[in-house]
Amino acid sequence: VVASAAARAAPSVRPPTTAALADSTLPEPLVDDDASTTGDAPAAASEHLALVVEGATALEAILGDADLERRFLRLASTCRAVVACRVSPAQKRLIVQLVRERSVVAPITLAVGDGANDVGMIQEAQIGVGISGREGRQAVNNADFAIAQFRFLRPLLLKHGRRNYRRLAKVIIYSFFKNIVLTFALFYFQSDCAWSGTSFYETWVYSGYNFFLGLLPLAWGMFDVDTSSETVAKYPRLYAAGLHRMDLNVTNMAYATLEAIGCSLIIYFLTRVVYDKGGNDGAWSPHGEVADVWVFGLAVFIGMVNAMNVRACVLVENWNKITVVFAVLQVLMPYTFVLFMSQGYNVFASDGFLDYDFYGVAYFSFAQFIFWLVTLFLVPAVVAAFQLLVIALHLEFFPNVNDIGKEIDHGYLDGEQPHHHTHRAFVPLRSRFNLHDFVNRVFFGHAAGPPAEVTRDSLRSISDTLGREQSMKLGLVDEPASSYNYDVASRSSFFSQADAGEEEKAAAGADVI
Repeated sequence: VVASAAARAAPSVRPPTTAALADSTLPEPLVDDDASTTGDAPAAASEHLALVVEGATALEAILGDADLERRFLRLASTCRAVVACRVSPAQKRLIVQLVRERSVVAPITLAVGDGANDVGMIQEAQIGVGISGREGRQAVNNADFAIAQFRFLRPLLLKHGRRNYRRLAKVIIYSFFKNIVLTFALFYFQSDCAWSGTSFYETWVYSGYNFFLGLLPLAWGMFDVDTSSETVAKYPRLYAAGLHRMDLNVTNMAYATLEAIGCSLIIYFLTRVVYDKGGNDGAWSPHGEVADVWVFGLAVFIGMVNAMNVRACVLVENWNKITVVFAVLQVLMPYTFVLFMSQGYNVFASDGFLDYDFYGVAYFSFAQFIFWLVTLFLVPAVVAAFQLLVIALHLEFFPNVNDIGKEIDHGYLDGEQPHHHTHRAFVPLRSRFNLHDFVNRVFFGHAAGPPAEVTRDSLRSISDTLGREQSMKLGLVDEPASSYNYDVASRSSFFSQADAGEEEKAAAGADVI
């Protein structure tokens, strides 16, 4: 086991506190004694450990033995990197299979290769990336993605992969959101009509709901960029959005469902109250042209479409000319379609696809001031205020790495300029007081993660429990001792409170356990 150490620190550098460890980018401290459980202690992080394993001897003994595979995977999970040298194509595939099927965190595996000996590994991983080069195109022909050079893997993951994941997650959640609002509004109407099953919307208008709201999601999928590629390159931790399924998960779907129910309550009952209390200018005025259920249903429907348009505009991260055109078209399409469906009965009556009961509803509704007040201003404004309140509470109390990344991208971090925080090149994954883990614990149980600590005792126990013959076969010494300088890791991992003039220049090194 090779532990790659960082630069050596000055003796005056103070070790990080337990609170600093909890707030750092390195959430898995490696301690050499039990002092971490009782107070502040010198500590390092798992990214300062690497595992080197040789295929002809170690992997030959490990792969195929369930107990050794479990121990190997547990040890490898604590390391920043695992290097397997002189391994066969079959062993490459088995290593990927071991991580994919036996890891407790259920990871999404990615394999990168450039030759025929990497084909098995690429096919075994969930995502395969082939590099076209001097060794032919066998890897490319069996991969999900093809790149010309290895250096293109970074933009493939950090730029295109992250953006596409966030765009797709946003479109999926929004699609569920707007349809939940539509369904619950129908549910509320049934309580007002004695559960008789009366239609609330004209059939063709109802069928066009998703069509009217389809342009802005299309714009998200093509153009939406929440964080610039330069910021993501500077803070690779922003890639955690997809790695930890932070956008598309059961928790976010539950939040969206509750929010959609709140929006549906506002849309239906606000329209109902205004139409009911409108006085002589209301829909139920005694002038001989009393509105029917189609007029009320149309008001609810148009107000709902406009409210969902407002939500779609709030979710847009960056605007361009095409996005603006799509937003304007989404506002005009429902009015144009409703007008056609309402007034086109005389022209298309012989075809039998227009409803006679809807004839003239658009003209009657458009002639009322209360209709425009409710559908174009009142309902969208209240729903937008509700949406902004939810967003403000989220950003204030439950921010995640993506929210902080956007603040950094706009030039601010915690209300200050980023150059004030040059010593903190990290952002937390989620707020310490978030509900995500709580929901997972309540509904799905606590998922065990990879081991958080590697100690002298844990390393020694691996050697002791294997037995002398198996340990010698794997190349483990009888008495593994730690020479790892944790002060080195402390100096390289955390920002020191000491005066910068007293710090010594770093010198790279490595220790062996």
